[in-house]
Amino acid sequence: MGQEFRLDVQMNDPEATYNNLRLNLLVINWGDGERNRAAYHLDYPNQYLHTYTQPGTYLVSVKAFNSAGLSDIAQIQVQVD
Repeated sequence: MGQEFRLDVQMNDPEATYNNLRLNLLVINWGDGERNRAAYHLDYPNQYLHTYTQPGTYLVSVKAFNSAGLSDIAQIQVQVD
């Protein structure tokens, strides 16, 4: 049992390429001790799912890395009942 959270990620990086694909690397910290690494494809919708097992307030952070080695981070607060 738990509460599922869907994270929709959108970004723009005109220089993102990896093996001729428009990919970035994401590191998602769900705020409850769980972390995921994921490829992000700039040309398709990107959704990531996570299940929280305990109620509380969690700070979710998403750090994106592009092929040039640049990075940026975004955060959102999630309330789980």
